[in-house]
Amino acid sequence: MSATVDPKVFFANERTFLKWLHTSVTLGSVATGLLGVSGAFGNAGSFAPVRVVGILLLVLAIAFCVHAL
Repeated sequence: MSATVDPKVFFANERTFLKWLHTSVTLGSVATGLLGVSGAFGNAGSFAPVRVVGILLLVLAIAFCVHAL
């Protein structure tokens, strides 16, 4: 006897995975933008607060990707 599985339930894992990846891509884009702006307005060697926030968001985006896997 085979039980039919509702497609909404069957693809729930895929939807959740795609949501996590969407979140990580969004955070990564914001982080890349912040890192790009931080290099444009200061000298390249400075460790400005914007650069710190950009690096932290990039690490968070990578952590979301790992968590999604």
